[in-house]
Amino acid sequence: MFNNILPPTKLLVGSNYHLFKEGIRPMWEDPINAKGGKWVLTNNRQRRARLDDAWMNTVLVM
Repeated sequence: MFNNILPPTKLLVGSNYHLFKEGIRPMWEDPINAKGGKWVLTNNRQRRARLDDAWMNTVLVM
């Protein structure tokens, strides 16, 4: 899957990615998500490669 999605630096402004582990429904009403949250990252143009690396590491640990 990872090889078939765009890295964050290639997304349009205002785009989002949502990640959920297997068995967790993508909705706040799922009890496992009750204390969930979100991360918001702002892309610094000088550090684009670092953003893509951070994204890859985040996906891999999921």
